[in-house]
Amino acid sequence: MDLMEKHEKHLKEEMVPEWENCGKVTLVGAGPGDMGLITVRGLEAVRRADCIIYDRLASPEFLRKTRPDCEKIYVGKENHHHTLSQEQINELLVQKAHQYKNVVRLKGGDSYVFGRGGEEGIYLKEHKISFSVIPGVSSAIAGAACAGIPVTHRGVASGFRVVTAHGADGLSEIDFSSMKNPKETLVFLMGLGKVEEIAKGLMQAGREGDTPAAVISHAATDRQRTVTGTLKTIAQRTKEAKLTSPALIVVGEVVRLREHQMLPFLEEAPFDELKPLAGRQYLVPVIRSLKSPEREETSAGFFTKTREKKSLGEMLQSLGAQAEEVVVGQIRTLQCNLSKEMLKEADWMIFSSSNGVAGFFENLYAAGLDSRSLAGSSIAAIGKHTAKELLEYGIRADYISEKQHGEAFAAELSEKAADGACILYFSAAENSGAIENNFKNSCRLITIPVYENKKTEFTCEWKAYDGILITCPSSAVRLFQAHDKKQPVPFVYSIGPHTTNCLKNMGIKEIAEAGEPSYEALCTLLEEEITLITPTMEYAEDIMGYRKEFLEFNPKEDMGGTGNLRDCETAREWVDYVEAMHRKETCPPGLVDSDIYIGVRRRDKRIVGMIEFRHHIDHPVLGLWGGHIGYCVRPCERQKGYGKQMLRQVLNKCTEAGLNRVMITCDENNTASEKTILSGGGIYEKTVWSDQLLAYMKRFWIEL
Repeated sequence: MDLMEKHEKHLKEEMVPEWENCGKVTLVGAGPGDMGLITVRGLEAVRRADCIIYDRLASPEFLRKTRPDCEKIYVGKENHHHTLSQEQINELLVQKAHQYKNVVRLKGGDSYVFGRGGEEGIYLKEHKISFSVIPGVSSAIAGAACAGIPVTHRGVASGFRVVTAHGADGLSEIDFSSMKNPKETLVFLMGLGKVEEIAKGLMQAGREGDTPAAVISHAATDRQRTVTGTLKTIAQRTKEAKLTSPALIVVGEVVRLREHQMLPFLEEAPFDELKPLAGRQYLVPVIRSLKSPEREETSAGFFTKTREKKSLGEMLQSLGAQAEEVVVGQIRTLQCNLSKEMLKEADWMIFSSSNGVAGFFENLYAAGLDSRSLAGSSIAAIGKHTAKELLEYGIRADYISEKQHGEAFAAELSEKAADGACILYFSAAENSGAIENNFKNSCRLITIPVYENKKTEFTCEWKAYDGILITCPSSAVRLFQAHDKKQPVPFVYSIGPHTTNCLKNMGIKEIAEAGEPSYEALCTLLEEEITLITPTMEYAEDIMGYRKEFLEFNPKEDMGGTGNLRDCETAREWVDYVEAMHRKETCPPGLVDSDIYIGVRRRDKRIVGMIEFRHHIDHPVLGLWGGHIGYCVRPCERQKGYGKQMLRQVLNKCTEAGLNRVMITCDENNTASEKTILSGGGIYEKTVWSDQLLAYMKRFWIEL
């Protein structure tokens, strides 16, 4: 190449924009919350992404739509806690664009509506990174619509204004004086902690105190709750309802349209009326295969096609929970150079997992062989799932062991295999050696690694979850090896004893174990999150805290199921009362002997409710409107399904006590309690008047 040619080449290289040598960033608006409200184009971008950088406002459901090898980076922002600053996020986008072809920046709502998408776009352009924008459905409009509130309505509101309550200078940036027009709907984003200030600012600026207002929490999700009122009352009502962020505030006459039920978009109900796990978030570490993205980890560490079986995340979603799956490992097939001669020598072939089966057959086919090469060898499988995977390839195992531990399996097979037998064991690269070290005869055992469980990089926000669901030992190891000791570990739920032992060896102490190693049993464990316990002085402090919370919340509210806790000054007084109520001989005059339980949440040993089971209702009040069962849920723990759990468990105790049916009642206006009773099998009988409560009470019977 002469000098002129070199010069021309140099000029051409200089003329090539830098972004042509980098990947592309796509700013995707995920919509207001519901998985179905992202655009088709936005979902396609998520599925193609090599790397996805996401906020907490984006539904975790989107992460299950990504490729198995997609790097997922959480950069969520919460009050008083930012995983990364905006400047760091900008830099991260540039860094990942140099590393990957397709980078997705996923945000809740729309990236350009208080999503700082404009800032990110400018930064990318300044750094010569190509980017595009896929708009999302803004929560400012959709959130109100999901609560049955249109932001405009003919004759009611001719326009609307969207305002952030989270500006750099707080509310001082808001010009309340320009918001006097009663025909204009106001939507405030990120203002849950400033409802009172916003209401005062609007009233001082000239808005009437009786102007309708609404606060919508977790719009367009199973957790959606809406509180309505006026500018005078909305702050107090929001506080009493204990709403949580994210939330938006809507002010204007259009709020009245919701009250008239004119425009329902999403049917709302308290959590007790929703799915059993509504409102909860779980972290699920998974191990996936790069070669077969349609396959995913199951309870015993094997893989199955998701077309045939729901993933754990999908099961949790169907129960109302949100599950964030974080990929902690990926299965890769290892080449092992199988030959016809090698297989012909084998008296036995051992498969300990379906991953081993898949890895073996991939190697078998690569060598130009097929299942006929297994003729003459006996096949041993550990567990029915491994055996089932063999059947997928047309091979029926000669021996199936239900023992999941290598030591026990080796002892069993030692008795079946003849001395000197040649045994091929197709294993993982990180094989523990439990099988090899526990054969009791002189068998010639050859271990052949056919797959590896490769570690992946991941991030997760530990404190954001109500619990961690561990489905196999390897995912436990990978997850907790990456744990920052400064972050508290959420309560851990284990799928079985093998996994539980692994967790204990890693120093995890608070563990709840499923009744059997299956996703179904694990979900059942989550549904029954509380345990009924007879009160003792161990819970003295929480008992009095429970009482104090009730009295402060509503001094007039009936504390059903608590006996006389309202009247007791000390925990000791009440514990002694509960003990006396248990036996007919010690039961106070005029009362019916009963069992009183506290509902204790497993993960933190906190009292979330109380329930009383009366041994009979041969009593003028109980026989008319009191019934066999009374219960209450702690005010701050309501709308989480705890009432249903306590009822299910106490009905079992009623059966054990020999009752064939029980009566349970509720105030005719208490729809949440009625739903709880119906969930337990309650059949409505009639409504009666209570002179003591000055209310009509609905009577239900539950057949046991």
